[in-house]
Amino acid sequence: LGVGTANTASNVLDDYEEGTFTPLFISNATAGAYNIQDGDYTKVGDLVHICINLSMSTIGSFAGAYIQINGLPFASENVNTSGNIMSAFVNAAASDMDRIFFRLVNNASHGRLEKSNGVTGTDNSANANHIDTGTTVCITGTYKAA
Repeated sequence: LGVGTANTASNVLDDYEEGTFTPLFISNATAGAYNIQDGDYTKVGDLVHICINLSMSTIGSFAGAYIQINGLPFASENVNTSGNIMSAFVNAAASDMDRIFFRLVNNASHGRLEKSNGVTGTDNSANANHIDTGTTVCITGTYKAA
């Protein structure tokens, strides 16, 4: 607030929250066990900033056509067709795991890792077969809560 500005309802921060959550890898099956399974968030009004760090220590039966991450602290807002997109880093041996991003599903508390292949109208899901023991996935970004 500037000098001489009144504390009115329109400029008072009344919705601030910090916390942790437990993100989960989901595919056609689930991860066996985790080395790292951390999620932190800060919520101001309807804006939620998240930071996720995941790494599997045991693959189990983790395979499939997509990599979904569940357990976000708040459901995302329903947005246009471009969706809520966040930056992601995947430390994997697979050569085609570059250009990865995280797309939140509208009105849901999860999203999918996708890759930019330059083709529109196709499935851009990152394939779970490229995730192995010790692969680290880091995601950071901000979205509007529903």
